[in-house]
Amino acid sequence: MLHKALVAASLALASSALFAIGAGCSSTSTSTPAPAPVPVANGQMGAWQTLAPLPVPRANHCSVVANGYLVVIGGNYKPKGAMDFKNIDEVDVAKIAADGSLGPWTKAGTTPAPVNSCTAVASGNSIVLLDGIYAAPASGTSPYEGKPQVATLADDGTLSAFAPASSLPTGVRVLYSTGNVADGTLYTMFSRTTAEGDGVSLMTAPLDDAGALGAFTEQRFLSGFRGHPAYAFAQPFVYVLGGYNAPSDGGANQVVASGVGAQLTAGKAGAPFAVAPLPQPTSFGAAVAVDSFVFAVGGKSEIFSASGSPSVFVGQMDGAGAIGSWTKGLDMPAGRTSLSAVVGGSFLYVTGGGFDAGGLDTIFAAQVRFTVSSR
Repeated sequence: MLHKALVAASLALASSALFAIGAGCSSTSTSTPAPAPVPVANGQMGAWQTLAPLPVPRANHCSVVANGYLVVIGGNYKPKGAMDFKNIDEVDVAKIAADGSLGPWTKAGTTPAPVNSCTAVASGNSIVLLDGIYAAPASGTSPYEGKPQVATLADDGTLSAFAPASSLPTGVRVLYSTGNVADGTLYTMFSRTTAEGDGVSLMTAPLDDAGALGAFTEQRFLSGFRGHPAYAFAQPFVYVLGGYNAPSDGGANQVVASGVGAQLTAGKAGAPFAVAPLPQPTSFGAAVAVDSFVFAVGGKSEIFSASGSPSVFVGQMDGAGAIGSWTKGLDMPAGRTSLSAVVGGSFLYVTGGGFDAGGLDTIFAAQVRFTVSSR
């Protein structure tokens, strides 16, 4: 009887132990895993990499990141031995991988006509080609000038035909600029020439998830002409960096280093405020905002001469949008002017551009967002 009692007690203990183990496993399997760290900019840069070249060399083009692709649009270049530049209507795309590498380049589609000095903005899989200098008959102007066009980039990297979406106000030409979409509003910038009133304007228009573009509103918020500055949108701030001026005394245009910022609220720019000047006068460069940092890339110090600069300068924004100083980033593998720069995921991509003439097919990439290790 004692033997049977011990066996029964042993089975009861084993059963209890198994129940406890099972309960412990069930509790562990339903626990919520910690979220993966999100990469964020800290002002540092990874080493530059030179990626597979563009199918067509180009400068004075525009680029966006849309639906997971790096998209390069239009531009121009001077073929070897030619006297004149050739305008491009080709739109090329490459899939962006998590490690910053690019898939093979493919021709996704074309612009309505060959175009250079273009401005494009992306939202989801919609691409808005805002404006550009289009090829036109010698005796007339292009019907596409000042007429924004919208196309959709499919998951397989093919682009629908661009279709007219809206019109810019009379006299407005958004050339060699950039833009951003936030809270259903498209933002872009342009400079008016002396004949148009000398000033920098903010342009806004509603843009819905389906790519429908509404009417544009212009706000002139900065007096004085700025030719080919670098614009950077860092919601809720926008920056105008460098460029060249138009002296009222009829003197020569001068490339400047000064910069201006403004806060964007409800689709309007607030009072402009000065930011730290770039370390060197710069025009025909590019700038991108990455979290709380602005990266100013390339450009040149004279309008009609000078080679492209390889320099990258990094400025940190405070909570009020002020940039108190610029630090030297890692130089690009080669100098570039009339380039395009965009951020996709954790990487900064510099596409095409020129050095001393013509257009180039190079793609440079550097990591600008980093995962913070949690210990």
